[in-house]
Amino acid sequence: MEGVAAMMDDVRSEVRKAAAAKLTEGLLSIRPKLQDLWEKMWKTRQQIASNAGYANYALYSYKAHGREFT
Repeated sequence: MEGVAAMMDDVRSEVRKAAAAKLTEGLLSIRPKLQDLWEKMWKTRQQIASNAGYANYALYSYKAHGREFT
């Protein structure tokens, strides 16, 4: 997937199309690892929120950053 960013800025559409295909191929090859990482992160965030007395991480995060739902 190296060099894809530069290819995405190329003015030629065939180069950008090839870059997008290469990026998609690379992401699909590591999809199981990304899924596992996301699930671990989600569980950790849910635990953080629960420990702080919130029903979910979104509510916790809003409050932690000084935001409020209106």
